[in-house]
Amino acid sequence: MNFSINEQGFVTNWLISGTVCTPYTPPADLPRTWDDQLGYEKAVRGVFYPRLEGQPDFPRALNTPGPCGAPWRYHYGKGGSFVDVSSVHGQLTCVRLDAASILCSDRDRQVQAVFWTYDALDVWLNGQRVLRAQNPVYKPIRRYDVTLGLHAGENALYVVMHNLGVRDTRNIFGLQLKDTDGIAVTLPDAGHAAPFARAEAWLNGLVCNDGALCAVQPAPESAFLEENGHRTPLQGSGPWPVAEGISAFRVAVENDGAQISRPFELAERIGPIYPQSTSDHYIRFLQRLAAQKSQPRGNNACFGVFHVLARLALGTSTPEDEALLLSDLDYIEQCCDCADFLVIGLIRLLHNYPVSPALEQRVRQVFLGFRYWMDEPGSDGMCFWSENHALMFYGAQLVVGQMFPDDVFVRSGRTGREQAAIAAERCRQWLDDVEREGVEEFNSATYMPVTLTALLNLFEYGPEGLSLRAKNIMDDLLRQLCLHVFDHSVLSPQGRVYRDVIYPSRQAVQTLLHLINPVIPYSSNESMWYACFATSRYRFPAALEGIMEQEASTSYISGNARIDLEKHRDYILTSVRSPRAPDDAPHWTNLCFVPGADRSTNTYVKSLNERFHGTSVFQPGVYGYQQHLWYAAVSNQAVVFVSHPGSDTDLDGMRPGYWYGNGVMPALLQKGNVLGAVYHIPDSHPIRFTHTFWPQCKFDETLQEGHWLFARHNNGFIGLWCSGDQAEHQGVLSHCEYRCYAPKAAYFCVCADAGKTTWQDFPAYCAGLAPSYSPETGTLTARDYSLTYVPHENKTQFI
Repeated sequence: MNFSINEQGFVTNWLISGTVCTPYTPPADLPRTWDDQLGYEKAVRGVFYPRLEGQPDFPRALNTPGPCGAPWRYHYGKGGSFVDVSSVHGQLTCVRLDAASILCSDRDRQVQAVFWTYDALDVWLNGQRVLRAQNPVYKPIRRYDVTLGLHAGENALYVVMHNLGVRDTRNIFGLQLKDTDGIAVTLPDAGHAAPFARAEAWLNGLVCNDGALCAVQPAPESAFLEENGHRTPLQGSGPWPVAEGISAFRVAVENDGAQISRPFELAERIGPIYPQSTSDHYIRFLQRLAAQKSQPRGNNACFGVFHVLARLALGTSTPEDEALLLSDLDYIEQCCDCADFLVIGLIRLLHNYPVSPALEQRVRQVFLGFRYWMDEPGSDGMCFWSENHALMFYGAQLVVGQMFPDDVFVRSGRTGREQAAIAAERCRQWLDDVEREGVEEFNSATYMPVTLTALLNLFEYGPEGLSLRAKNIMDDLLRQLCLHVFDHSVLSPQGRVYRDVIYPSRQAVQTLLHLINPVIPYSSNESMWYACFATSRYRFPAALEGIMEQEASTSYISGNARIDLEKHRDYILTSVRSPRAPDDAPHWTNLCFVPGADRSTNTYVKSLNERFHGTSVFQPGVYGYQQHLWYAAVSNQAVVFVSHPGSDTDLDGMRPGYWYGNGVMPALLQKGNVLGAVYHIPDSHPIRFTHTFWPQCKFDETLQEGHWLFARHNNGFIGLWCSGDQAEHQGVLSHCEYRCYAPKAAYFCVCADAGKTTWQDFPAYCAGLAPSYSPETGTLTARDYSLTYVPHENKTQFI
């Protein structure tokens, strides 16, 4: 059975074996103490895997063992172009994947091709090596041009992908052919692979309409829909209604003991969770949190301490709670990523509640052995440098040092009193930076609660001078956050985001808003952090509710970002500038490549964070990460934005992802109620489209006219013009996305309300602005608007 190559020239049919993950211990001659964790991880990436000299045995059949023992299986990419098995690792891990495919050519030829990957690759064609891509990188994705010498008939292609697993790890590669005429793809054991290929074609054709799953072709015999663990067989051609109350499900097809599946979400069923009562909202929140034993997350951490805190606050402790805390301590002892989060929770618990002598002794042992900073020996993969992690580590070192002033800490050899003195200075520098520059991870709906929790511990358990400053910064961050509340949810460009950016009312920060104002909807997402607020003496500033309600037309700076905000009763438009104006230069400079820079300062730590988690110096042409650039909205669900995605499939776990972050940043400028964006996707990036989040089910009316999309909710209107053709795309979400496949494209967004125009006249109002774009000059113009794309380069974004 032959398969076609996709429209972008990617080979998408593979058999894979793995991923196989094994613990990794760095060589003894590699130093265990570094003042730059990113440099340490780069060094480990350079030595972690054995370079293969010969090709492993080519697979003969599905379900037989591959070279590392994992069975060969059919790879289903969910409509994407890549083999993507990205994963999260709390400790250093060797990751290996083997893949095989067969290229069928109608004649002898030389084909120009590109391998895309973050990883180390060994590639053979017909037993001859064609690529050795050494030393994986964290970002951005790399391009390897190769020439494939194909002979007429079948050509066996074998790929081994190696990577160092450390925190979020991009295990991904893609093969793109520049000339696909006369070339097809088949697979080893094609007869047994054929049912999977037919199932893949059927899965890719599914779409959801009005709460029902619809198909073009009849379902395979072994197809089923799974929702909350319940399977429903699918027969015939549908449509198949999805049970009420179900917003996320998957459709799978089984064959020969294996299955492939595709996830779906019904956006129309995902919205705000409004409280049934506004009384005792703190108590009801604690009750929800206390009802959970723990909150399993990546890296095998259970984060039980926050649920135990909630039960202690309510007086409903259980006999299993101490076991949960001991499990958390085991995780801390291994110095796994995010262990500092658990330390912060245990510090609060120990300061507020009595524990058993045995638990107290175990805490002492683990806390004295923990690694509190990069200058202490260790060979782990903890993230020290993000804005929230840095303060977590600083605060933990300070408070734990105060708890054990005369004890000697194992890794540093310092006494607790010495640890506390060093940490107090680090905390002062962090506070200095934020007071002077603002936060880098500005208005992050995911990480703001984490940063505030770190500040909360410093406020309650730190020295008096630091305590008051921490409280004042919390107050200021909350005021800035509340300025962006529109229709009871935060709508803001953000320094760091995740996929919940498409559902603002479900973001982690919603519960914080709910604790401030009990009429606001809440979210259970990441709610564990608020156990700390609910057990604290900190009180929210009195003016926050009023700030949420006020209209705003303003511009301000946070970190190196210039943020614009136009908020009215019926719409909000808000964005960052890319780039800032020449007379509005960034405030601080990344020190990572500055010779002789002092690596002991928090500014250097900020520089590491800017490299890893993405710069707040927004510039066109710079590789993006987790930044969210803009929103237009007419309710907290009817939101619109455009991005160049970092990957081409939704729910893949990448950073930047499909809906959150940016592959490459555009030129971007807002002027009042209009905004323009110009994208130039370089040849060095494999994702060749931009896309618009346009959830049709959230609007009262929508309309597409030529290059314009229009939408209305109540008395608020949004118009979005694109220089290229916008084609509706159905993925995990149905009827929520438009794609533009032009690598050079411009967008122009207009917001208005019934006080400015009527819905019937709004299209004419927008058309009268006459947006126009020249790909040759990179200039977007409208009536009183002009924006030109000037490419920039930022080497700090290469790791």
